[in-house]
Amino acid sequence: ANSRISQLPMAEAYQEASGAAAQQAQAAQLVVSERDVVMWLHEHGPDGVVLSQLTKHFQAKFPSFSDREKNYLKEIIDKVAKLDKRTTGKYAMLKGEILREYGLPNGTGVGGGGGT
Repeated sequence: ANSRISQLPMAEAYQEASGAAAQQAQAAQLVVSERDVVMWLHEHGPDGVVLSQLTKHFQAKFPSFSDREKNYLKEIIDKVAKLDKRTTGKYAMLKGEILREYGLPNGTGVGGGGGT
């Protein structure tokens, strides 16, 4: 009976840790949404934004910017932006299909009217 009692706190601690990780992931989704990234990129125009500037801007909105939060932000960027390597760095620009999906005017992002 004693061994079962000593194992119980470990099981509870594991459940609490798992619950905390899930809450952290949910909190990340509440802090920054796909729409936030799309609108921020759109506001910065058709030439795109240096990827590090984009990441830094949204990194500041996360409480800890843990690996989970980094991956969450990367997934959003991968979905909505095309990366363009230039001599001055990597630039993120909105994909044409994202412009259409969000009803944003053409002339910004990659593939403005034609899509990518």
